[in-house]
Amino acid sequence: MKHERRNRERLERDANDALPKENARERGSRKERSGFAEEYAAEVAFPYSRQRAAEAVKEGLRAEPAQAKERRSQAAAPDAYRWVGLTSLALSVLSLFVLPAVFGSAASLLGFFAYMVGQRSLGIWSVVIGLLSLAGYFVLVPLYA
Repeated sequence: MKHERRNRERLERDANDALPKENARERGSRKERSGFAEEYAAEVAFPYSRQRAAEAVKEGLRAEPAQAKERRSQAAAPDAYRWVGLTSLALSVLSLFVLPAVFGSAASLLGFFAYMVGQRSLGIWSVVIGLLSLAGYFVLVPLYA
């Protein structure tokens, strides 16, 4: 019994010593503070600096943050897929004159893909022209067949 009380007092004293100095008047028994010393992790943790993190990324010691990779890939995406938008626009214009069923549907699908990867205006124009060509084909074929 006596040993338990002595151990409990020692634990309370150690817990009170772990508190920051500005909270000196809030020091109390372990039961009053709910039994945790929350600020311990902040005192032990290595101080973070963006400059050190950037140097570690350059040296290959640490992986680049996912948000930075995502921002960089989103900025490069519209330029990287510009060829899809231009190809789909060329197919849609070609579908007005040659094989509208084949080139119109291909232009619509490629235009939709171009729209989804970031080439919005080229994709919309390709889909609209390709679908107009396809609709014109299905309307005019029965008249001349």
